Amino acid sequence: NSLGGSSSEFPQYHWPVTDVNSIIQYKTILWHSGDLSAFTITEEDQQVIQSWIQQSGKDRNFWITGDDVGYEMGQLGVDFNSFFSFTCGARYIRDIWDNVPQDTLHPVVTGIAGGPASGRSMHLNGDCPLINKFDLVAQSSAAQSGGKSGVLLRYPNSQPAATRYATKYSPIGTDSARAVFMGYSFNSIEEGGERIQLMKNVVQTYFKETACYLATAVDETESTPTPAFQSRLFQNAPNPFNPETAIRYSVAKRGPVTIDVFDV
Repeated sequence: NSLGGSSSEFPQYHWPVTDVNSIIQYKTILWHSGDLSAFTITEEDQQVIQSWIQQSGKDRNFWITGDDVGYEMGQLGVDFNSFFSFTCGARYIRDIWDNVPQDTLHPVVTGIAGGPASGRSMHLNGDCPLINKFDLVAQSSAAQSGGKSGVLLRYPNSQPAATRYATKYSPIGTDSARAVFMGYSFNSIEEGGERIQLMKNVVQTYFKETACYLATAVDETESTPTPAFQSRLFQNAPNPFNPETAIRYSVAKRGPVTIDVFDV
């Protein structure tokens, strides 16, 4: 159930809009839509969050991540009261990070030197290009003129993969608002350790949230054998399909590969 509620057209599945006063005690909201291609964040959701982030009494932080959030807001126009540019501080460029054909389905995203995610380097899993379309984004003009904005992470072609934006909505007091917009799903990050470190960089370093735990790691020794590659054929996606699908496979060693498709 999302903050913006649901349509009353189907009473058995209906839930009401969240009252902003019931979430005003929260300082940070993390919004993760995964690889959803629709309903990533509705206009009703945006309305509640936009009202919440401008409330006084606390610094407010909003982190939104998902494969098609930028596409839905920037291309399809699911954008309440300029939420994309004004609240998130981002703008949409296109729904694929590189020109077709992409150089790789596993692009390496890196942190900008001197930024909160400096030193980060992570692979994104885009094995299903029909679903995993990582958005190419940039800073909005509203962010550049209304506060302090910058690029947080970038794709291999040096284009923005994530942006950051800090501003003040009230001239009175010291309350600030910060937003991070990622053009890909957090789940796409292949390395578990990088997920933890990125979370720490954003939530603790940029949002300045108090740490409630310490990230740990497992030491690797030379005696730990490296898993051998296996020849595998994965389930195609989507399935059933019309007119196209993606077939993933791996091979134990480099060489020619033939895949036969049968209509049964």
